[in-house]
Amino acid sequence: MKKLYYYHEKTLYPYLTLSLLMIFGSLYCYAIREYKNEWYGYLLEWGLTIYFIFEITKSIKLLYKKRKCKRYGIVYDGKILSKEGYSTLKSGYFYRLNVAYINGKFKTPLIQSKYVDKLKEKNCKVYEYNDMIYIGDYILCRKGETPINIPVSRNSNK
Repeated sequence: MKKLYYYHEKTLYPYLTLSLLMIFGSLYCYAIREYKNEWYGYLLEWGLTIYFIFEITKSIKLLYKKRKCKRYGIVYDGKILSKEGYSTLKSGYFYRLNVAYINGKFKTPLIQSKYVDKLKEKNCKVYEYNDMIYIGDYILCRKGETPINIPVSRNSNK
């Protein structure tokens, strides 16, 4: 059975691999003095490495929140109200789901559109632990089933 994963849950290992390759590559090039007169290449490589580390940090924070909330948190029933679309150049189209539960409303992290377009129902589970909230346990359609229609809302903060 297919599961729905947030974008940062799926990209932890590729970003980790790329950042390690960039770090070892730049250290190797520094060791053999290949960037002696080309400081801009060295600067670009370390800039990309810092970006990858930033993305890794976001992924680790989301996975930490997921683990803590699912293990120790209180479970509530949630209902998907709407979705907000976000387009990116690097990875396609994403949605943020607006979910309501007994304690208020919450927006999910980015989810790839291929998963949101295959949701079977609007119900989900909301895990709340201290100040952390994690939304999960979505049900995806199987082959031959028709997905639900979730209304699109305007992006309030792009």
